[in-house]
Amino acid sequence: MPDRRRRCRRPASASVSARRRTHNVAAVVAVVVAVATAAAAAPAPAPAPAPPPLLLPPSLYRHVLDVELNRHIDELGALTDDPDPSVLTRTYASPAHRAAARRVRALLLGAGASRAWVDPVGNVHGHFDGADPSGGRVLVAGSHYDTVVNGGKFDGAMGVLVAIAAAKALALEAAAASSAPLLADGSAWSAARLGGPDVQVAALSNSTSSSSSSSSSPPLLRSGGLRVVAFADEEGIRFRSTFLGSRALAGSLVRHGQLDARDAEGVSLADVIARNLAAAEEEEEEEEEEGDGRREGGDDDGGGRQDRPPKQRRLPSRAAVERAVLARAALTTGAPGGPGAASKYVEVHIEQGPVLEAQAEPLGVVAGIAGQTWLAVSVRGEQAHAGTVPMGALRRDALAAAAEAVSAIERLCSGGDPSRGLEHDASERLVCTVGSLAVAPGQVNIVPGLAEFTVDVRSGSDAHRARALEALRGVLREICDARRVACEVRTSHDARAVRSDPGVVEGLKAALAASRGEWERGVLAATGGAAGGGGGGGGGGGGGGVSLSASAAFGKAAAAWARRLLRSWWSGGSSSGDEAGAASASAAASAAAAPASPPPVPVLLSGAGHDAMALAEAGVPVGMVFVRCRGGVSHNPAEHAAPEDVARSAHALLAYFRRELLLVDDGRGGGGGGGGGGEL
Repeated sequence: MPDRRRRCRRPASASVSARRRTHNVAAVVAVVVAVATAAAAAPAPAPAPAPPPLLLPPSLYRHVLDVELNRHIDELGALTDDPDPSVLTRTYASPAHRAAARRVRALLLGAGASRAWVDPVGNVHGHFDGADPSGGRVLVAGSHYDTVVNGGKFDGAMGVLVAIAAAKALALEAAAASSAPLLADGSAWSAARLGGPDVQVAALSNSTSSSSSSSSSPPLLRSGGLRVVAFADEEGIRFRSTFLGSRALAGSLVRHGQLDARDAEGVSLADVIARNLAAAEEEEEEEEEEGDGRREGGDDDGGGRQDRPPKQRRLPSRAAVERAVLARAALTTGAPGGPGAASKYVEVHIEQGPVLEAQAEPLGVVAGIAGQTWLAVSVRGEQAHAGTVPMGALRRDALAAAAEAVSAIERLCSGGDPSRGLEHDASERLVCTVGSLAVAPGQVNIVPGLAEFTVDVRSGSDAHRARALEALRGVLREICDARRVACEVRTSHDARAVRSDPGVVEGLKAALAASRGEWERGVLAATGGAAGGGGGGGGGGGGGGVSLSASAAFGKAAAAWARRLLRSWWSGGSSSGDEAGAASASAAASAAAAPASPPPVPVLLSGAGHDAMALAEAGVPVGMVFVRCRGGVSHNPAEHAAPEDVARSAHALLAYFRRELLLVDDGRGGGGGGGGGGEL
C-alpha cells in the first residue's frame, strides 16, 4: 500500500511557490489601484459625432431594403421550369425565364425607373434618369436571373433584386430631398405599413423631358443616372457559352462569336434573338392596333385581335440580328434610356465560398476575379462487342481513355508537373474540374466508342492558367496516342482574370463602413429589429460611431489581465506579481484612453466567374460586394443567405449609390439628402 503520509508531504519547491503567490496577492491590490488611477486620469473620449439625419422614415428603409427584398427573392425563386416546385431550374429563354423577366421589369417600374424594357437578348433594363441624359455616363448595377439546373434562389437573382431595392430607396431619397411625394399614389407612408404590400415609387425622370414643372420634380441623379440590368444568361447552361447577357450589354457578344452557339436541339442563339425581335415587333403592332380600335370606338380586345389568325412573319436576317444586338442591347451604342457609356459597374453576389462565414462577417469587397477557361474534350475510340475483344492493346476504349485523362488532370492541377513547365503554387489558386461526362452508346455490353467531357480551369493568374492549359493539352495528347484513340479539344469559353478598379473598391469599402452604423443604429434600432448575425464589413461612419467608454475599456482590460494573473498564480508561473501587474495596468490604461476602431472591411478574391468580367473586358471600371452564404454552398438547392445579411447588402449598395449619384449634400461625403428622418 502506498504511503499516504508521504504523498501529503510538501515538496521542496513549495515554499518558493507560496512566496510567489504571496507576491501575486499583493500585486492584485497594487494593480487595481494603478489601473483605476490610470483610467480616472485618462481623458474621456470625444463624443461620437451626431449621425446625419435619415432622409426617410426608418420603417420605410426597413420595408424596402429588408421586407420587400427578401419577399421578392422568394417570389423569383418560385419561378422554375421543373415540374417539382422545389427544384429551381430557370435556363435561358425558357418559360420560367421569360416569366422572371416580366416580373423583374414590373419591379423596376415600381421602384421608380423612368423606363424599363427587355432587350432582344433578354436582358431586363431599368433606367433612372440623370442630370445629363444626352451624354452623361451611366452607373450600372445588376447581376443575372438565370440559374443552373437544380440550383439555389440567391445566385444571381439576389444581386438583381438587391440592386432594384437600393435603386428604389435612392429614388425615395431623391423625392424626400425635394419634398416631392414619396409614393406614386400620393399616399403617406406610416410605420403601420411596415411588412405590408410593396410600395410603388413615382418615376425618377428628367424634368426637362416632362411636361411637369421642375419645381415638382425630384432632384436628378448625377451625370447619366443609374441603370439596373438583370442579365439574361450568365451560367451558360443552355448554350454552354457564358456571359451572353453581359457581353451583349458590353457590345462584345457578336465579336466573341456567341451568336453561333447552339443548344442540344441545334437551335442557335441567333435563332432565339431573331424570334425575340419578331415577337417584339408583333407586340408593338398589336398595341398600336389596340390604340386605334379604342380611339375609333372599337372593343377592348383591339378590334377582334383574339379571333385573328397568327401572322406569318419572316424572321429577321442574321445581319439584322447583329445590328439589333449592338443597337438595342449594348449600353454604349444607343440603347434606349440614354446614349452614355457606363461609368462604373457594381454587382452584389453571394460569396459562393466559406471565407466570410469563417470571419463572422456578413459583407466583403472583391479585389479581383479568377480567369477561367472551359474545354470540351471529345475522345473517339472504336465501338465493339464487350465479350469478344480482349483486354489490352486490341481495345480502343474511349471511356477508359477519358477516365485516365480525368485522373491525370486532377493530379496535374493538384500538384503541378515541373517537367511540363507547371510548378505548384498555392497562391495562384489553380483549380481544374471535370463537370460532365457523356458516353456513347452507353450500353452494358458494348465497348464505348465515344466519350465527351468538359474541363473547367481557373486561376487568379492568367499566365499560370495558360501554363496549366498547355500542360493539360500535352497530357491528353500522350494518353490518347498511347491508347490509339482520337482526341479533340475545343475551347468553349475563355475569360481573363479581372482586377477590380481600385477607385470602385475604395468607394465600396467606404460605403460598407458607413452603412453598418446607419443600418444598425439608425434603421434597426428605430424599427425594433435585431442586428444581423456577425460583424459587418466595417463600421463607424454615416450612423455615428459608438466609442468604447473608459469604464468599458477598463472592464475589458481588467478581465484580461485578471485571467492572465490567475493562470500565473495557480500554475506557479515564473513572472513576478509586480511585473504582471505593471504590464496589465499599462494595457488597461491604454485601452481606456484609446477609442475603439472599427473592424476592417474584408477584401476577397473570387474564384467564381461573374458578369463583371464581361464589363471589365470592355474597359468599364468594376467592383463587387460579396454576401456570406451558409456553409459556402452554392449551385445547390441548399444555397442560403440570411435575410438580415441580404438587407445589409442592399443598404450598403444604397450608400454607394448615394455617394456616387445623389445631387444633394447631407454631410455623408458625396451625396444623399438632408431632410429629417424621424418616424412618421
